Amino acid sequence: MTKDKAPAKAKKMDDAIMMDSPMDVVSDIKSAEDLKKFLNSVRDRLSDKTCPPVYALGGLGHALKLTDIYEFLNDENREIARDVWLRLKKSGLHVQAPPILFSEEELRQDGAR
Repeated sequence: MTKDKAPAKAKKMDDAIMMDSPMDVVSDIKSAEDLKKFLNSVRDRLSDKTCPPVYALGGLGHALKLTDIYEFLNDENREIARDVWLRLKKSGLHVQAPPILFSEEELRQDGAR
């Protein structure tokens, strides 16, 4: 017999949101400051290699689909999200750049459009 695993929960450590499951963490984003904490956490965990790129991709994808994303995505958060996206591409994921983060010219250069 196997034990049933409890669902993953988001942990807040040192005022940064840590991802155990992207869905749980993304639901905690209620402001631009929360988004910044989340994006910085993802970027740091990608750098430390403590988060698989596919988990970071899932979390970023859900964050970019928030209903208030245009309100939360100020210039600073946009730059952090772009950095995360570029790290994901560099890790070997074959993904198209999201138009919300990149200009039309950058999208054409990337071959996304």
